[in-house]
Amino acid sequence: MKTRTVFTILLTLIIPLFAYGNNVNNPSMEGAFILQAPGYVAEYWSDFGSGSGSYAQGSYAHDGSKSQQISWDGLGYESFGPDGIYQQISSLQPGQSYRVSVWFKFRFEAMLMMGWASGEMTFGVGIDPNGGTDPAMVDNWDEVTDYGYEYYEGPWLNVVTFFSPNDTTATLFIKASGYGDAMDEVMPGYPEPAYWDAYCYIDDVVVTLAEIGDASTVEATSPVPANGANHSEITITVLDTNGDPIPGIPASEITVNCTGSGNTIIGPDQPTDGNGRTTAKITSTVAETKTVSAAVSGTLLSDTALVEFGPAYFGPEWHVDASNTGYGNGSPEYPFRTISDAIIPAQDGDTVVVQQGIYYENVDFSGRAITIRNTNPEDWSIVKATVIDANGSGSAVSFNNNENRDSVISGFTITGGNTSYGGGIYCKGSPIITNNIITDNIASSGGGGVYGYNSTYYRPRIHNNIIANNLAAYGAGVQCRYGIIANCFITSNSTTSSYGDGAGLYDCDGTIVNCTITANNANDDGGGLYICNGTIKNCIIWNNTAGGDGNQLYSCSDPTYSCIQDWSGGGVGNISYDPLFADANSGDYHLLSAAGRWDPSLGDWVIDVATSPCIDGGDPLSRLGIELNPNGGRINMGFYGGTIEASKSTSGIVETVCTEYPATDFNKDCKVDFEDFAVFALSWLECNLDPPEACW
Repeated sequence: MKTRTVFTILLTLIIPLFAYGNNVNNPSMEGAFILQAPGYVAEYWSDFGSGSGSYAQGSYAHDGSKSQQISWDGLGYESFGPDGIYQQISSLQPGQSYRVSVWFKFRFEAMLMMGWASGEMTFGVGIDPNGGTDPAMVDNWDEVTDYGYEYYEGPWLNVVTFFSPNDTTATLFIKASGYGDAMDEVMPGYPEPAYWDAYCYIDDVVVTLAEIGDASTVEATSPVPANGANHSEITITVLDTNGDPIPGIPASEITVNCTGSGNTIIGPDQPTDGNGRTTAKITSTVAETKTVSAAVSGTLLSDTALVEFGPAYFGPEWHVDASNTGYGNGSPEYPFRTISDAIIPAQDGDTVVVQQGIYYENVDFSGRAITIRNTNPEDWSIVKATVIDANGSGSAVSFNNNENRDSVISGFTITGGNTSYGGGIYCKGSPIITNNIITDNIASSGGGGVYGYNSTYYRPRIHNNIIANNLAAYGAGVQCRYGIIANCFITSNSTTSSYGDGAGLYDCDGTIVNCTITANNANDDGGGLYICNGTIKNCIIWNNTAGGDGNQLYSCSDPTYSCIQDWSGGGVGNISYDPLFADANSGDYHLLSAAGRWDPSLGDWVIDVATSPCIDGGDPLSRLGIELNPNGGRINMGFYGGTIEASKSTSGIVETVCTEYPATDFNKDCKVDFEDFAVFALSWLECNLDPPEACW
């Protein structure tokens, strides 16, 4: 390995001053000691500090026979210092990194008969890179502490620090401070403060131009697309020959190189930190394997990094597949392995398409106005097979940056969250949360399944989700003050606190419409809903339990056009008849119908003997949605009301609905005819290619 030239600055003091190189005079304290009040200080050094320390030649030495001694005495408990020595170091190279090593020793003595004593001393090394003589100008002290009792002689301790001078002169400060504490019983039972002495020994001050060691590294991340090209983050870690990090190397002294073509190198723009690290970025438009290297002050580090740049891809549809073990750029051919990787390059308006699989991660939208969905959010079998699993740590999905309706999560099983609020989804914004199964999440406070931040600014739309088997102290299913909760199936959620209220929904004052809320259990009040004082309509609220009051609802506004078990309250259009679920024990909450009920196990319509009273029971003013005929011209209650799986009406009434717009239905009347052809003809032979001659 090539290394930078090393200039050792450990000099003897027989020659008073060298005419060349970098120097610390009298580093080993073996030279003369000069009287400077309040004592003798090693030649070429000066004292500073509190003035309470006494300076003398030390009889203990780390190497040789002398050291700088600083001592203090006290009675009872007293603190001392800081006191120390300093020296200006000349002939330095500005911008280079220097290594400083200083050895210290602590000794403590107390004259006792039957008492106790202890002392502590902290040693510190600091640098003024501008060469000043005021220790108050030192920004950072590297320190080590020793502690002992009565007659204590500690080991030699080493402090190592690094600095980079701003000019040819810098100042090295070495200090010590601490306290002593001694009590003696001259007469038994009568403790009195006792005298003590504390000694600091300073020796072998070595300053060298930091030599780069073989353990220095260059690391590169797998490239990801961003800003029109693939980019890789580069981390350079610079260590000396002792394996210690070299901080403070200016960014201007570090260069990054990369083989191949199409490269743009950005940075480093920061000096090495306390771990000897700094970062850069390589952006490339060319697909190839590249070698990344780094040099410090022109000296090449022995370590290099290989990084494979794949073809560039720029969205706007980013693809994710957990089974991909190779290169990923978000394209269909090279999908990312994690959803979080796809969020990084995604721009507002983009879509992240996720293949079936289990994604063990915490998905944070990070303020992006993007849609994250599976390959077909309308297919519940795919929803079940496309899983975001927080693996027991944090919220599985987070909207934490004021996201709006342009941020959409759709088509996932969201599970494994465990945090204080919002185990499944934490929402501090107004996104759309649709077509998900939110299950088996935990919140130690509120919102086991979904938590919506309590602010009028945040109004999420929570639509067509299954929210089941979540736990929280309160609000196990959903806690969301504002927003819309529509066509959600909220079941089997439980509170964990003995005062846990609102197992299904807690403090939801927005709109709750066409939800089936069943089999939730609260330890205290409100098994189904607790203090929900907004609009509650077209819902089925059935078979919830509470340890306190209100199995179905507690302190809520009166629902309308809803089926509520044992209901005796107000509200127009409410009923309390058995809703006649198809098979609640097996999880099928479709409504029985003699005119036709969708059976998901068969994938077909079946005819029942009985018909649910919830069919055609919703608000007559509510939109019918896409209920198939005969639909009675009126929406059903519950989760499936207004959807294509709504049970059919025995009334025989037919009302035309559009189940899906054809692809070329330009005027959106749910049919393709000459009116659509006329719209198409208006754009015939339009061309926006540049240059125009490329059109034909």
